Amino acid sequence: MERIERRAFVLELAGNAAFLEEVLVLQRYAQEVMGELGELLERPRCHCARLHFLTNQELMGLLAQSSPEHLNLLVGKLFNHVCGLRWSENSVKGLLTMEGEELHLLSPVVLTKDSGDGAGIGAGVQRLLDATHLTMKAAVQRVIEELGKERKLTRTMLQEAPLAAVAVAWRVWWAAGVDMVLCATTKGERSALRRQLDKITEDITFLLGAMGRGQQRREEEELEQEEREVPQVPLSWVRTPSGRSCRSRRASVAALPSFRCLPLLLVTLHARDVVSSLIRSNACSVEDHRWVMQLRYSWQAQNSHLQLHAAYRIYDQWTSDKEFPQAALTTAMSIVAVAPQTMW
Repeated sequence: MERIERRAFVLELAGNAAFLEEVLVLQRYAQEVMGELGELLERPRCHCARLHFLTNQELMGLLAQSSPEHLNLLVGKLFNHVCGLRWSENSVKGLLTMEGEELHLLSPVVLTKDSGDGAGIGAGVQRLLDATHLTMKAAVQRVIEELGKERKLTRTMLQEAPLAAVAVAWRVWWAAGVDMVLCATTKGERSALRRQLDKITEDITFLLGAMGRGQQRREEEELEQEEREVPQVPLSWVRTPSGRSCRSRRASVAALPSFRCLPLLLVTLHARDVVSSLIRSNACSVEDHRWVMQLRYSWQAQNSHLQLHAAYRIYDQWTSDKEFPQAALTTAMSIVAVAPQTMW
């Protein structure tokens, strides 16, 4: 009432039928505008569901400026752990993560094409998403092939391949290795699991070394060894601090960032614990419960799908008057897009 008293003209306008009619007309116009705006914003979102992560204002700004420069400001909302784009003119060439990792797309993606209905930007973001999936799948396939050649992790893989691809390929690789070892154990090779455990231990040592752990201790041991071997080397070279520093720099290798090694180290430590439990339980078959209970990854190269096996058991199911034959209960999930842990 106080507000109305301060604005007495409101009561006067309330009795004006022409004014009320005009207000109702404007309200209908506003509803029509909002409806058409909703349809306009729904078109790009129908082409790419990730655009629902953007507010209406952000999406309208992207429709007004459909360029990689403007999308670069919003890409963090569309892709997890992505902070920027690499682009040239109207084509996106790669994505940047918060950790500084860069994913180079297999081919540049044209963000917008001639389309006046607002759906062009939605189709462009969807093309970017599809290109990211294809690039990550190709990276996983490439790392798996490299693991097949090298039979172990290499520094080149850790430095050049996307971390998510290496993590996925490494999970697939060690699970396949344990499957092969258990098959060999079934044929009578009782020491196969212990050899696999030795390999996993070597991988842990490699990852710790790649992170720089233990490097300082090795350098100190080398220096102590040099001091004990004074007669074999020039005295001035051994006792000179600059000589020690020079020798240490030649012997050491720059440590990799911890974010590139820690996920793989955790996976490898888990693999060590799993294989240790298989040894303690005297597992001798791929159907052993200690192995069946583990989450295992497999890679389907023909369609580039990652399959997660949650369980595989042979069971007999009985009902009141009906018998079901033995069947394999398999819980599996096909992951079409490899969306890892720290990227995409």
